Amino acid sequence: MGKKRSKMRFRTLTLKQKLRRLFMVTSIMYILCTGLLFIFYYQNQIVDNARKTVVSDLQTIGKTIQTRINNVNEFMLAMTGNDVAQTYFASDEAPSSEDMLNNNAIARMMAPFEEVSSVFLIRFDYLDSDDPNAPEPYSKTSAIMSIDREVLREKRPLLEDRLGGYVLWLNGDGIVKTQRASVMCMLRVFYDAGTQRKLGIICATFDLSQLESALDNFSGENREYIFFDHEGKTILVTGEVEKFREYESVLAAGNSRITDGLVRRDIYATYEIPKTGIRVACIEHYVLWDNLSYKIVLVPLISVILMLLSLLMLDMMIRRYVTRPILKLSDSMQSAKKGWLRRVSMETNEDEIGMLKESYNEMLVEMNRLIEELLDKEKSVRKTEINILQQQIKPHFLYNTIEMIASLAIDDDTPREQVYDALETLGSFYRQFLSKGSNEVPLSTELEIAKKYLKLQKLRYGDIFTDEYDIAEDCLERLLPKLTIQPIIENSLYHGIRKKGGHGLIRIRVYKENDLVYVELYDDGVGMSPSKIERIMTEGEGEHFGLRRTIERFCYFEEREDCYKIESKEGEFTKITLVLRTK
Repeated sequence: MGKKRSKMRFRTLTLKQKLRRLFMVTSIMYILCTGLLFIFYYQNQIVDNARKTVVSDLQTIGKTIQTRINNVNEFMLAMTGNDVAQTYFASDEAPSSEDMLNNNAIARMMAPFEEVSSVFLIRFDYLDSDDPNAPEPYSKTSAIMSIDREVLREKRPLLEDRLGGYVLWLNGDGIVKTQRASVMCMLRVFYDAGTQRKLGIICATFDLSQLESALDNFSGENREYIFFDHEGKTILVTGEVEKFREYESVLAAGNSRITDGLVRRDIYATYEIPKTGIRVACIEHYVLWDNLSYKIVLVPLISVILMLLSLLMLDMMIRRYVTRPILKLSDSMQSAKKGWLRRVSMETNEDEIGMLKESYNEMLVEMNRLIEELLDKEKSVRKTEINILQQQIKPHFLYNTIEMIASLAIDDDTPREQVYDALETLGSFYRQFLSKGSNEVPLSTELEIAKKYLKLQKLRYGDIFTDEYDIAEDCLERLLPKLTIQPIIENSLYHGIRKKGGHGLIRIRVYKENDLVYVELYDDGVGMSPSKIERIMTEGEGEHFGLRRTIERFCYFEEREDCYKIESKEGEFTKITLVLRTK
C-alpha cells in the first residue's frame, strides 16, 4: 500500500521536481558505486600486494633461520671430528666431569658459533644403564639444564633412524629440562670416526631469541607470527596464542589466504623452513583506512566531483532546453481547455520541442478543419432531413391523398373498411414520419414507414407497381438514421417506375451475411447510366429527390465510405444496397 502511494505521489510531481529528484538519486548512486568500486579495487590490488609481501617476508625470515640452524648443524658436524669428543665417547669408562671441565677444547669450538648456547655429550652406556648413580653426561651449558634419561631412551630409535641426520625439537621434545626459557634442541647420533660405530648422542641447544631476532626487520603493529615444530606444536608466538587458535585450520592449510571483508581483511601465510621441520606462520590484519593516503583517495574524489559537475551542467541544460520550453508550451496549451483552439506562439529551437510545437499547431489546424467539416456534415444532414419533411408535407401530396380518400368515401361501391384503412394508414404514416425522438430508429420502424408510404401511393396511383418484401427477422433491431429507406424508394417510384410508363416492381430485401446486414432496394424502372450515377453522387441532381444527401447522411452515421452500392442498367433496373454493421 505504501509503495503504491509513493508511486502516486511521484506521478503527481511536476517535471521539474522529478528531474531534481532524479539528479539527487543519480548523484547518491554514483557516489556509492564509486566508493564501493574504489574499495573493492583498492582492496583487491593493495591487499594482494600485501599478501605477496607477507609471503616474501616469510621466505626471507625462513632463510635467515635456516642459515642459523645450518650453523648449529655445522658445529655438530665439527664436534664429530673433535678429539676430546671422540675420546669421551670411545673410552671404556666415561671421563670424569672434572677432567672434561678442565679441557677447554669444546668451549673453544663453541666460540665461533654464537648461535650455540649449550652442548650435551651422552654416552649409550649411560643411556642403557638404570643405575641412578651413573655419572651424568658431559654438558657445556649457559643455563641450568639437565637431561631426562627416560625420555631420551624413548627417542633413541628415532635418532638412530636418521643415519647421522639431526632432529630439531623444542626442548628436545622433553629430553632437555630447563628451569628458565625454552630452547631449541638439535640432536644426532655420534659415530666413531674409524669404525662408524654408534657411540652416543650429541645435543646442541640454541635460544628461541635466534628465531625471534629473525623477525626484527619484519615486525609491525598489525602483524603476528607463530612457529611450529614438525608435529605442529607451538614453538614461539609473538602475539596472543588465542588469536592463532582461531585460524589454526587456515594456517595448517599452508600457502596464503585472504579473508573476506569490506573494510578489514586478514592475510594468512605459512612457510616451512626446508630440512628443519619448522614452520613459520604470519597473520597480518589489514584495515583499509589505516593504509589510505590522500594520493589514493584523490583519484575517486576528483572523479566524484567531476561527475557532480557534469550532472549539474546536465541539469542546467535540461531545465533550459527541455523543462522550461515544455512548461511554456504547456501554459500556451491551457487555453485550449477553455475551448479556444489557437495556435501556440512561442520561440523554440529546431529540436524535438520545436517539432512538438509545430505538431501541436498542425493538430489544432486539423482539429479546426475537422470541426468545420463536421459542422458542414451536420448541417447537410439536418438540411436533408428538413428537405425530406418539407417534401412529404407539401400540399400537393397531402391534398392528392385526401382527395383520393374522399373519392373513395363517396363511391358507393367502396367498402367503409377500405376508407377507414386508407385514413388510418395516412394518419399512422404522418405520425411515425413526423414523430419526435431519437434520430436513430430500428430497421423495423424504417421498414414500417416505407410500407405505409407505398400503400398510400398504391391508393393514389392504382396498380402501376407491385411491392415485394423479403425481410430477415433477426435483422430488425439494427439501428440506422431515421428517414433513410423512404426517400430512396420514393426516388424509385417517381424517377424509375412512373417514367417507365407501365407496371413496375419495387422490392425491399433485408438479409445478413458475414455479420453484416444488407438492405437491398430494387426497382425495374428506367434505370441510370454510370455517368448519371456519378453525376448524382458528386454534383447532385435536382429531380432525384435527396438521394445523394440521404446516402451521405447514412455513410456519416456508419462512419465509413463503403457503406452502400448502386447498381443500375439503363432501361432495365436500379438496385441500391445499404450495408449496416451489426452493432
